[in-house]
Amino acid sequence: MSAFVDSLLDLLTPLGEVSARKMFGGYGVYKESIMFGLVSQNRFYIRTDDETKDRFIDQGCEPFVFCLDKAGNPVVSKYYEPPEMAFANAQRMKPWATMGWECALRSVKTKAAKKKRAKSAQAAAVEKPKTKKKKSS
Repeated sequence: MSAFVDSLLDLLTPLGEVSARKMFGGYGVYKESIMFGLVSQNRFYIRTDDETKDRFIDQGCEPFVFCLDKAGNPVVSKYYEPPEMAFANAQRMKPWATMGWECALRSVKTKAAKKKRAKSAQAAAVEKPKTKKKKSS
């Protein structure tokens, strides 16, 4: 593990047991097997959603940008760097990392609910309505 990731994990200690796993040349940052952050080129990014993204933008935080789409435009992800002051100590990082963790939990719950609805709809489509047979006279 890189020195940056080791120090980041120390900053994230107030969240409880947090780990990092190598992925795509960087690291995914996990709590309870749910990814809420990523590290790329020694920069830490925290997951956001419609509920939290504006807080990061208001602080001048930059998004994680990767690849180019078919038109050659950069793709902006839902992961944003926390403000620079968050790296000062664990207590300053905690609220930002907590927002990322809570966002990841909301996403997992939303995906589970969608999957359940799709499964129910599929089961309902498989059930055939019962028809009454005509009695022959």
